[in-house]
Amino acid sequence: MKDSGITKNTHKIHGALKKREKGKAFTEITASLSPGLSLTLILIIGAVISWTLSGCNSKELNAWHQGAVDGIVRDANGTPLPDVLVSATFLEEKTRTDSRGYFFLTGLDVGENTLMAERDGYTSDARQILVEGNKTLEGSDLLLIKLPVWQAEKLITTREYLDNFSIALSDDAAKRFQ
Repeated sequence: MKDSGITKNTHKIHGALKKREKGKAFTEITASLSPGLSLTLILIIGAVISWTLSGCNSKELNAWHQGAVDGIVRDANGTPLPDVLVSATFLEEKTRTDSRGYFFLTGLDVGENTLMAERDGYTSDARQILVEGNKTLEGSDLLLIKLPVWQAEKLITTREYLDNFSIALSDDAAKRFQ
């Protein structure tokens, strides 16, 4: 069987099993997960029908369902690139790399995400990442390749398919397209 690469966390739960009262069809288990955090399970013949998590606010609860990612965006020579827009799937917030090419994104949903980087004049890059709850995935570096720039006064004809290219126009040339 192929390893999925997903790390499973196991937590020991210490709790108390209440003795089922005569005539009741359910059993209740209350467990202490960490200081100030408890989990209550209501069982009917061994199946969980209800659970309640108490003792934490929504920010603490979201931390377990969200993660973060950091890394550096570099060019083909290994030079860090500043001012690169970095984003991830299902995340509205985006960030830009600093002067050292470093980025940090937080609030990513746990599970598979696509990390993307883009900057004018460069190819974009995207890679799949696996985000774990309440953790930062470190070293998710991205690579952008500078697009070639041609200067021409006349029409250029090529027999090759062009992909990922930029066109820079002088002010005079740009006026012709308005």
